[in-house]
Amino acid sequence: HDSAVIREDDDIPLPLGYRRLVKTLLPLLRSYVFDVLVVAAAVGAVVEFLVESGDPGYRPTTTNWFMIPAALATILPLLARRQLPFLAPATVLVLAGGVSFVEGNFAPFSFSIFVSMVAASFLLGMNADRREALAGVPLIVAAVVVAVRNEPRGDTDDAVFVTIILLCAWIGGVALSRKLAEAHRAEARAAALTEEQRRLAAEAVEEERSRIAREL
Repeated sequence: HDSAVIREDDDIPLPLGYRRLVKTLLPLLRSYVFDVLVVAAAVGAVVEFLVESGDPGYRPTTTNWFMIPAALATILPLLARRQLPFLAPATVLVLAGGVSFVEGNFAPFSFSIFVSMVAASFLLGMNADRREALAGVPLIVAAVVVAVRNEPRGDTDDAVFVTIILLCAWIGGVALSRKLAEAHRAEARAAALTEEQRRLAAEAVEEERSRIAREL
């Protein structure tokens, strides 16, 4: 085909449509990428319990008819983090510790569950309500202590190590929350300044019109 016969305006709709598509999809991807990761972690946990690979000493002895639903119930509450910013991540930690009373190797065996506990700790730190964010600290420590205590091969070193990791995630959430709050305040100040400038400009125009009217 001869590209010379293609009119210039024939090429315009495609890039414009593409830009509109990108502008529409990017916010959706940013909004739901964490949800995709949560679902991936849930699928990963199911695969881990079905395959039962890894150190035999950490393999669960409880049937998968219990372990798989328990894993899904532990991880999937993270999908409700927008509606329940405290309760959703708190549920992950409570269930991770609670299920250990039935199967001590529940959290140690599954890397996906451990990652979900890290994510839950991060989200607790990100909570805009400082009281709820601080309430996450004893919850994290309690969940780790219970899980390690019920683990057949758990010891104090394990509890300290895991607690440090989860608290680091919590601190990261707090730091990010503060940065986001500062960014929102800066945006609000910029918007207020812009509005004030518009108001002053409008007043100046009105005063000038009044002056001209008086002179006439």
